[in-house]
Amino acid sequence: MLAKKTVYIVDDDSDDRMLLREALENVIQDIEVQEFVDGQLLLDALANNLPEQPALILMDMNMPRLTGLEALKRIKSDPLCRHIPVIIVSTSSNAELIRHCYDQGVNAYIVKPVVFQGYIEIAQSVSICFLDSYPEFEGQVVGKNFSNKTILVIEDNQDHWQMMRAALKTGMPDIKVIHRSSQDSTIDFLENEYAALNPPVEMILLDLYLPDRDQGLSLLAEIRNFIASRNLPPVPVIILSHSDHPRDISESYAGLASAYLVKTGKAFQSFSSIRDVCSLWWGTVTLPKTS
Repeated sequence: MLAKKTVYIVDDDSDDRMLLREALENVIQDIEVQEFVDGQLLLDALANNLPEQPALILMDMNMPRLTGLEALKRIKSDPLCRHIPVIIVSTSSNAELIRHCYDQGVNAYIVKPVVFQGYIEIAQSVSICFLDSYPEFEGQVVGKNFSNKTILVIEDNQDHWQMMRAALKTGMPDIKVIHRSSQDSTIDFLENEYAALNPPVEMILLDLYLPDRDQGLSLLAEIRNFIASRNLPPVPVIILSHSDHPRDISESYAGLASAYLVKTGKAFQSFSSIRDVCSLWWGTVTLPKTS
C-alpha cells in the first residue's frame, strides 16, 4: 500500500479550498489534504512539523496577515523548506505579479478556473508532475494546436530520446522538439541558439543523471542562471529520472526545478505521461507573456 502524500491548500476563501480539495481527492489516490486560511498559519505549520513536510503547497495570493507572495519568499529563502514545490493559484492575471512570483521561485502559477473541470485539470497536472501518480484520464489529454511551441529535451540515452520524441509527436505533431545529449552541447545551444529560436523554447525536459546526478544538477543551475542573468522569460524545467530517491527529488526542487517526473519501468506509460504533462502544463499554468 502506497504511503499517503500530504498536500497543503492555503486560501482564505472556503469555497475555493473546497473546489480544489474535491478535485484533488477525485483524481489522486492516497492523498491527505490539509487546509490553512492564511500564509502565517502555513509557515507556523511548516516550522512545527519539521522534519515532516508536505509533498506540495497550493496557495492563494491575496490572504490576510501574510500574502501568498510573502509566504513564497520565506519558503524559498529557507534552506529547510525551499525544496517544497509551491504552486500559486490566484484570481489575478497581472503579468507583473506573475513574473515576480517566478522570480521568487514559484514552481507554477495558475489562474483560478471558473468551472470545476478546470480544477480537475489542475489536479491531473499536480498528480503527474508533483506526486508521481498517473491517473486514468477520461478521453485524450492532448488535443490542442501546439504548432507555436518548442521543447528542449536534454537526454543522453538515445533510446529514451527516441521514445520521448515519438510520444511528444503523438497528439502534438506540429510541436518543435530540439534534442541535446550532454551538458556541453546544451550550454553551447543556450549561448548560441536559444535566444533566436522561433518559436521560443517553452519547456525544458532535463534528464537528472546526465550521466550522473551532479552533472544534471549543475546543468539545472546553469540553465536557471542563464535565463535569469539575461532577463529572459521564465521557462519550466522539468526533471526526468529513473530515481525516486527523496534526496534526488528534494535537491532538484531546491535547485529550482519546476517539476520532477519519475521514469517508470513501463516505457509506454512513462513517455506518454511526458506528453500529457506538456499538454496539461500549457493548458493550466500561466507564464509571463513574451514581449
